[in-house]
Amino acid sequence: MICAHSVSIEAIESLAERRFLKRRRCRIPTFVQMVGADHYGLYRGVIHDISVTGLGLVTHIPLPLGQALVELPTQLNCKLRLVAIRIRNVMPVTASLWRIGAEFTEPIHFTMAAEMMK
Repeated sequence: MICAHSVSIEAIESLAERRFLKRRRCRIPTFVQMVGADHYGLYRGVIHDISVTGLGLVTHIPLPLGQALVELPTQLNCKLRLVAIRIRNVMPVTASLWRIGAEFTEPIHFTMAAEMMK
């Protein structure tokens, strides 16, 4: 299991910045469901940062590039929302941690992103 506080901020922030919109830091445990003909599975991770157009995840395994669903918690009634993402890059942070960069297939509403940054 990945602890939300086990990831070195310095290690993750040292990775090259390629995003159009700046992401805000958060540490929220989540699950990622791969969607595709070749890749199935439910993977545990931590949302490290988020914007209305994408998010950064930290996982213990390198997730394959492609389509996936990610659970986004909301503070409103503590509900979870499944949101479609496209995994764009996968980079090792340490020998056992991977940084996953993903974009939302449709931008999320700014209030949803703001709820996770509180």
